[in-house]
Amino acid sequence: MQELMGTARNLSLVMSTGKPEASVEVILITCESMFSVDGGGIMVRTRVPSTVRFSTSPDNLREVCDELVSFADEADAMLARVEVSAIPTCPPELGD
Repeated sequence: MQELMGTARNLSLVMSTGKPEASVEVILITCESMFSVDGGGIMVRTRVPSTVRFSTSPDNLREVCDELVSFADEADAMLARVEVSAIPTCPPELGD
């Protein structure tokens, strides 16, 4: 699964109907973890970065942002309903 490492943006003006319109290129920098075993038998994690890019209008970007905030709110609400002791944990030797 991709993990979000960072974000960036490029701003531009485009001529579509004879007048300038703002455009935002959104850049999501992600990485995927790759696991291997080194010569000593130790598990090693390597992160392989990549980017996802898309262009949109400022209004459409605001709509996407509103949806992402909604996703975060849903995740917080889910966490509030879960008893912490019921969540399985990863053994320390497999953790980050």
